[in-house]
Amino acid sequence: RLPSYAPDLNPIETLWSSWKRTYLANLCLDKVDEVRDILEGNQDQLSDHDLLCGCLVASGLVSREDLKSDS
Repeated sequence: RLPSYAPDLNPIETLWSSWKRTYLANLCLDKVDEVRDILEGNQDQLSDHDLLCGCLVASGLVSREDLKSDS
């Protein structure tokens, strides 16, 4: 059974960390909708294959070799 918060096992935590340092850095937004608009406006960059693969590898759930075999 996993703990309720396990950032090292949850690849989305690595993505959020990356987004907070880049797309959402130094922003003071009033509404969640504004965050959604910014992320939707950068959708091409957010779906970057290398970034997503890096987050999966960082979680330890898969290895780079596992991802290469799927390509």
